Amino acid sequence: MPISQQQIKTIQIEKLKNLQTLSINLTEGPLIALMGVNGVGKSTILHALSCCYKPDGVQRKDYKFSEFFLPNTYALWNDSRFSITISYRDGTRVYENIERQYQKQERWTPRYDNRPERYVSFIGIKSCVPDIESDNTKTFLALTLREQLDNNSVRILDSCKYVLNIPYERLAICKSHSNKEYLGVLRETIGYCTSLSMGSGEQRVFKILSEAVRCPKYSLILIDELDLLLHENALKRIVKKLYEIAVARNLQIIFTTHSMVMVDLLEYVKIRYLLQTPNTTLVQTSISTDSILQLTGDVQRPIHIFVEDKLSQAIINEICSGLNCKRFVQTFLFGPAINAFTVIAGKVLNAELDDKMVVVMDGDVYVSEQDKIDRIKEVITGQAYITQRDEVLHAILQYNLPQQQKPELFIRNGVLSLSREILPDQHEFRIVLNEIGVVEDDHKYIDDAIKRLDIDYNVGLSKVIELFAKTDVWENFIAPVRAWIESVLKTM
Repeated sequence: MPISQQQIKTIQIEKLKNLQTLSINLTEGPLIALMGVNGVGKSTILHALSCCYKPDGVQRKDYKFSEFFLPNTYALWNDSRFSITISYRDGTRVYENIERQYQKQERWTPRYDNRPERYVSFIGIKSCVPDIESDNTKTFLALTLREQLDNNSVRILDSCKYVLNIPYERLAICKSHSNKEYLGVLRETIGYCTSLSMGSGEQRVFKILSEAVRCPKYSLILIDELDLLLHENALKRIVKKLYEIAVARNLQIIFTTHSMVMVDLLEYVKIRYLLQTPNTTLVQTSISTDSILQLTGDVQRPIHIFVEDKLSQAIINEICSGLNCKRFVQTFLFGPAINAFTVIAGKVLNAELDDKMVVVMDGDVYVSEQDKIDRIKEVITGQAYITQRDEVLHAILQYNLPQQQKPELFIRNGVLSLSREILPDQHEFRIVLNEIGVVEDDHKYIDDAIKRLDIDYNVGLSKVIELFAKTDVWENFIAPVRAWIESVLKTM
């Protein structure tokens, strides 16, 4: 019985090119997007993962470390060390959290024959080169055509039709006299065309989706720069289609990308954002466009405030309006609360934290000082970094939120407590906030109200917070943040 149910759970890199002390969890979903600025090490991770397995019974390329880490005069790759944690089923026996270590001194270990078996496919940048540029034939090329009518070919055609929004009708293989094969597709209006006349983006979509459909179940597919050559709509569609295929076939797909479109696709893909510091590589589990801009240094205003979401961003805007200082303040989203520690740790370790930068947490998780200290110790390890951990702790603020409450529920109840003189019974926000009873997620109290009123989301948030600012609980709720902003303004 073949090995099945395979999954890489984590990769932990001690040293590999410029990556150091890095740990990435790869278990949250079938699609993982590695993001980060150029040179941070995204492709290096894919290269390492490509070489972790030997081919199984299905024919595929055997990736060797020397293919991606070629020894040369200036890089022997000695002292490279990393490990993966895997799970799999062999017959009736299930193996969980098995660690496999890889390293190089004079040679890579373990020996290639001692690697675990799995079907792995690496789709690199070379796949972006269209056949017309890679083919050496310069004269008339006689081709024979064989239509592909099997179920997998139909699935590939339908998937590409959806992603590229092109009315394909049939898939074919075109073969030359030298037995070289080219992709052929029948289009509704122009007849058959081959990959020799396809655009590079169109050809790459076929390569990626063909691999996802035809590879064995439980395979590992690694794609470098998924967004290359694709416009935004096609990129969104290929992510959704890859998710659908991966779920149906138990695939694990990991890809690199620079596209901020991923922020809008969190239902399908989980983000791992890499941030390089002098001594370690940090990983965030969520990222936004604003955070990317901040991390790459594209900022204009002197006061930088990191917040969890757009609701908190609206609260900061309201505070700044009251203090007449919006022109000095720029806010950035960092996603789930757990990312607060990674963001500020990165700033501290890069010596970029100053007295005009702070993280503001909602105050519903990591509430106590000890909670924060424990999490900071997980992000910045080692006795030598006590000072840095203290810097991170002092750069984190939170709203004064009652225990066991989410900010959305607290804000909703606060708005409904307003007098009828301020918020009349017939006011639409009072009506919709009253109508929303118990919800499965407290975060939806505000979002659902805005959706019911069918207004722009940012405008709706602003109106809700304007009302919340008139409540009796507003001043106490914002007190720590307001006090910090006032203290910074006095130094300017």
